[in-house]
Amino acid sequence: MTIKTKRTYTNKQAHELLGISETQVKVWRRCGILVDHADGSLDVETTLTNANRSLNPTQGGRPDRGYGGRPSLTPTAPDAGSDSEVMPEILPTDPDEIRALKMAEAREKVRSLRLKNEVLEKSLIPRDMACEIFADGLANVRSALTSWPTRWRHKFVGLQPAEIERTIRAEVESILKELRDALDPDKLDTGR
Repeated sequence: MTIKTKRTYTNKQAHELLGISETQVKVWRRCGILVDHADGSLDVETTLTNANRSLNPTQGGRPDRGYGGRPSLTPTAPDAGSDSEVMPEILPTDPDEIRALKMAEAREKVRSLRLKNEVLEKSLIPRDMACEIFADGLANVRSALTSWPTRWRHKFVGLQPAEIERTIRAEVESILKELRDALDPDKLDTGR
């Protein structure tokens, strides 16, 4: 059988010792946050520790302070016998840091949705398809350029240098036009 001690302090005295309102003293008593010594006096440090444990860090305030502007207890290091491989997730307590993380998450969701919409609207094609289209265009240019001397050597016989230059320039422009047409986004078939 436990003997219950009667408290030896009033709500007003607890309010003065803890730096909170008398109404908050009543709430803490009801929630079991207030701790009494065996002689019935208020255990201020243990009460503040209990109060700091029940703080919600997402509701603002300095992260290193508890009720009444008192510094909260520093976290203790894990026991030597505990599993050191498992690291607990450290959640931010600074309201500005929480807000920044939420904004970054929202921006990433918007970016992801924008990319999905661009793929659905076919204004953005997959990377492998773009690489394939570009490689095909370059292969065509390479083929045209490497076959050029064989196809044109008989046409240069008896021509003046200016005419040869004009002929070469026209052929190069034709090859570049073919490449431009092959890479034209309006002519791409993205429905593969």
